Amino acid sequence: MDEAISVARPVDRAGWDRALLAGGVLAGPLWVTVALVQGLTREGFDFRRYPVSVLSNGDLGWLQIANFIAAGLLCVGAAVALRRARHPGLGPRTGPWLIGQYGVGLVLSGVFVADPLDGFPAGTPAGPSGSGWSNGSDPGMPGGP
Repeated sequence: MDEAISVARPVDRAGWDRALLAGGVLAGPLWVTVALVQGLTREGFDFRRYPVSVLSNGDLGWLQIANFIAAGLLCVGAAVALRRARHPGLGPRTGPWLIGQYGVGLVLSGVFVADPLDGFPAGTPAGPSGSGWSNGSDPGMPGGP
């Protein structure tokens, strides 16, 4: 009886973890570079006047949306790899959890796009957009009904 015995090979997690950690290291510089290039090249955008999330609007808004989502997923991946690392103390739980929450926040920033703001993108009227939840229409907000 010649029976072949299959031996399960262990998954090389160290290689995957290194890749996930490298992605987490690159997430910040990638996000800043893409946001800077967009902010410097988009007509009407001024870093002193607008938050970077407003770049999610307009014809090229998909670039900033993809930037938020990609950087967020890279941070979540790094958090997973950090959680797998074995070292004592509170850090193995708290640090990865915080980095993961930051990544989830970035992904949600890409999903829930900011309203156009005070003249950006070009053609948007000056003043608040009037379409968002923070436009003062809430009775509990100052200036609300």
